[in-house]
Amino acid sequence: MSSPAEQLASHDLIDPVSDQWLTEERLARLDRDFGDSLEILLVSGNLTKVIDYWIRLELAHESMRSERIWPKSEQQSALIKLRDQWTKNNAENSDFNLLPEKLDIKLLVSPGSQLWAYEQWGHRLESIFLEKKSSLDRVSFWMLRVNDKFLAQELYYRLCDDEESFKHIVAQFGSKEDQGKGGFWYLQPLSDVPYGLEPILRHMENGEVTSPKRFGKQYAIVKLKDRQLAKLDKAMEQRLLMSQMKIWINQIIPPIKNHLISQRYS
Repeated sequence: MSSPAEQLASHDLIDPVSDQWLTEERLARLDRDFGDSLEILLVSGNLTKVIDYWIRLELAHESMRSERIWPKSEQQSALIKLRDQWTKNNAENSDFNLLPEKLDIKLLVSPGSQLWAYEQWGHRLESIFLEKKSSLDRVSFWMLRVNDKFLAQELYYRLCDDEESFKHIVAQFGSKEDQGKGGFWYLQPLSDVPYGLEPILRHMENGEVTSPKRFGKQYAIVKLKDRQLAKLDKAMEQRLLMSQMKIWINQIIPPIKNHLISQRYS
């Protein structure tokens, strides 16, 4: 049976594809690193999580071996800061009693894998941003959900006429989840807004109130407060790189799983 990654059309895959990245040398290292732990990882449900970390560790090692990607002097500077931060945060945590050399590797996994991602996709950040821009805008909005269709319609008219504030109506009639937030969602990326609201919010104007929309057994009313247009600054570049790396890792995990399981049980 083909893996989920193999079932994707070739144009959906992000380079480097698994056949390029999973060299014979890397597969041998994979088999050695997982060894007799595979069965307990499968039974415990932790295999995917550990493979994810193993991939990031491999990426960090690639960066660390390249003087061009990550000069040794910069690695040492980063390590000094990371050690200090680690010591402050984990001084009393005996669960992380790692040997110094193992701790150093652990600390360098995140920055090292990020540098690998920049090496792979940094030159494409502008085009990636333009492709995804409409989903990267952030929105602040109110949402009210009720179970009764006619009550939803009545509350909609009150909100349109500014008879009562959204916050007040949420406190009176909203679901427990809405009441916990006061009905307000602050600067959510459009790609992350809940309950399938993205296409609705995408085309709303500031201050606009939607008529009740059915979501499952509930009726929702939404009011857009503000829209913050995405811009390609340093924070956005970092966010795009992390997103691209997550997509790529999820593409690589299935063939790794298939390899480990087939090696173990064939």
